Amino acid sequence: GVDIGVLFPDAFLLHAAIKRVDYGVALAQAYNRWLVAEWLGSELGIKGAILAPHHDPRAAAAEVRLHAANEDVVAIYLPTSCVEPLYGDSRYDPLYDAAEETGLPVILHSVAAIHPSFPFNLTGFETTFSNHLLSHPFSLISNLVSMIETGVPVRFPKLRIAFTEGGIGWVPWVMLRMDREYLGRRRDVPLLKERP
Repeated sequence: GVDIGVLFPDAFLLHAAIKRVDYGVALAQAYNRWLVAEWLGSELGIKGAILAPHHDPRAAAAEVRLHAANEDVVAIYLPTSCVEPLYGDSRYDPLYDAAEETGLPVILHSVAAIHPSFPFNLTGFETTFSNHLLSHPFSLISNLVSMIETGVPVRFPKLRIAFTEGGIGWVPWVMLRMDREYLGRRRDVPLLKERP
């Protein structure tokens, strides 16, 4: 039942933990060139998600526009592990504008990490068991709530967003919590005109 395979970066799941902006952008650009040149092509039947360097949203937008015409590029990967600020921040608007313009969905994915950035400050746990268990859903939940509170889906109504490899059990809980908070704190989220 699998129609296509979509390649995502492996070692670059921790791309957001890179702090040097120029280095992070250069690595993303090099990865995207390599992905397109070495892995994508109609004869291989493989599609790919380009890596958006969150470090510089304008550079990320340029990468999206550069590769969007390639029919084998089907998504934009946003690394959530150690990302700061979270993806609801307006600094990412150029990236969302490019994604909406090109029709490419943004796909958020995480990986286990211990880092000072919320929600990866998991130093209270002693094992990789706990760290890995919590890193994926916590980072997805945090970024989803950040995007909703700042109205990303309202400001970019054609933007398609997906959250991967974090399970789905947390989704009803987050929906219930956001709707409940909205009813009592609508003034905190003025862009939202209805329950999340």
